[in-house]
Amino acid sequence: MYQELIEIAVNLAEAILLFLLLKHKLTLRKKTVPLAIICIIVLAAATTIMNKAELSYVFTTIINLTLYCAYAVLFFADDIRLRLVWASMMIYITVFANTFLIAIMYSISSSVLIAGLNPTAIRIAIQAVYLLLCSLMTATVLKTTKKLVSVTSKAAVGIMISCMICITAMYLLLEVTIESASAGVDSLKFCAISALLMALVLLLLLLFAKANVWAQKYSEERIVSESLEREIRYNSEMTVISGSIRQLKHDYSNHMSVIALLTEDGDIESLRKYMSDYKAEYGNIDRYAITGDNSLDILFSYKKMICDAEGIELKITSVCEGIHKTGLSATELSSLFGNLLDNAINACRKLDREKRKISLSIRDKAQMLNIRIENNCIDLPEKPEESKHIGLGLPRIKSIVDAHNGICTVSPESERFIVDILFPKISAKES
Repeated sequence: MYQELIEIAVNLAEAILLFLLLKHKLTLRKKTVPLAIICIIVLAAATTIMNKAELSYVFTTIINLTLYCAYAVLFFADDIRLRLVWASMMIYITVFANTFLIAIMYSISSSVLIAGLNPTAIRIAIQAVYLLLCSLMTATVLKTTKKLVSVTSKAAVGIMISCMICITAMYLLLEVTIESASAGVDSLKFCAISALLMALVLLLLLLFAKANVWAQKYSEERIVSESLEREIRYNSEMTVISGSIRQLKHDYSNHMSVIALLTEDGDIESLRKYMSDYKAEYGNIDRYAITGDNSLDILFSYKKMICDAEGIELKITSVCEGIHKTGLSATELSSLFGNLLDNAINACRKLDREKRKISLSIRDKAQMLNIRIENNCIDLPEKPEESKHIGLGLPRIKSIVDAHNGICTVSPESERFIVDILFPKISAKES
């Protein structure tokens, strides 16, 4: 009876360690806290029942893995991949501790040091060492994976497969240890192999954690770098376009002078011929958006040329007087609208020409400036963050919006993508 109570206590301690590991690595759903605590006892009872039924080691491990994964999925939030990873990790910890201790016990079973000890005392000592080892390993895993807050699907599968491989290896190791001990062979070397396996898995976890941090850092640096490159490119493009427009304005001045003189003279035929030659050379000029900002008009004209060349229907509507009352600099305006249009243009390029449509509106809305861009796109995944359409420009857009106390709403829909931005207008005193 005394030994049974010890076994129940050990199984309960295992379940508590699982709860603590998951609580440190995941977010516990507040509404399920009472039930999660009750299920700790259920997990301990299930393990006790399986031990009493003397089920095979492999079968018991598989059932425990299923129960631990279900426990993580039901009572904890965050990414499903992380929940499965940490549940698998707890199984690995318990299997390793069990295998390691059994290997040690078989290796010293014939030692005179334990020959005169009470079997009950030996069992209690083994259980105590087992719990201590599980606790130390859990703490080590938490420490080595402190910065592992997210994983990709490949990383999650890699971690889980590595745990399963090591669990299988330790099971085989246990079988060999028992057979070698029965044959009178010193099995201490198998304990060393167990320790090596544990070190390799912990190293693998550490590498996953480091790789995840490095990947995030590289991604952030790449976003900043590409955003800066875009801004430099915009400035360069607008410099060229601005020079062209200045030349056009000079030409327009000359053209207007000629037209005015022909009109004053009443020479209608010469005027018609002149206008016909003018259209043949310059084409029809379509001023589709007037923002009150020359730099933006230049940028929109350039993007319109790109859209026309690629069969994209671009419609820009500007009904506002507050674009200069937001406090945005010329560079920020260029970067904001440039990134918005680039993302939309890139999305439209993946569509058939008849579906390529972009609509950009700039309007005054109470004491706010409202910028809204809509574009057709391919059907997006359920999770917006997994969509490549959103592009690297979105973080730059959000950083500009946040810097001026604005609000940015991204609304991916079926075959349509919408970005809504609101900027508060600042008073003359504030500006």
